[in-house]
Amino acid sequence: MTWQPPATLLAGLSLPGPDPAHVDLPRLHQLVRERQHPVQHAAQVLGTTVEAIRHALDKHPAPALPLTQDAARATGRIRQQARQAIPAERFTRLYLDEHRSLQQIATLTGFSRRVLTDLGKEYGIPLREGPKDYKRRGTVERAWSSSNTSTAAGLCQTSPAKPA
Repeated sequence: MTWQPPATLLAGLSLPGPDPAHVDLPRLHQLVRERQHPVQHAAQVLGTTVEAIRHALDKHPAPALPLTQDAARATGRIRQQARQAIPAERFTRLYLDEHRSLQQIATLTGFSRRVLTDLGKEYGIPLREGPKDYKRRGTVERAWSSSNTSTAAGLCQTSPAKPA
């Protein structure tokens, strides 16, 4: 545990050196990412001291750089993002209920087929082997459907559907 006196104690005092509170933080963060010796370079460009730059960075560190695609994949962040964007219920609805292919879901969501395959396995969803692996839920006999002139509603009520 460390304690620092409040900055208000310094109000009104004439102190040597520039005030670290007046450092342009967005510009400072940009400068420290660009150079091999970022603190010295930032102090020179911003017209302040190395100590003021260090103090500003202690109080307001530069935000982390966004991960590259490879780094995100290596740390499991892509799958974590996929889990958030496509929970099990949505994956089930798209893949099983709407009969969309993994490629169609990939196009819709922006995640690769490989990530979606792993996600489906993680959710315990049986994945199809290919486009011919889709099984119909029932069939209507052609002879019956051509001889029956009922309305669509009547067909739904009286259809002799057989499970596939």
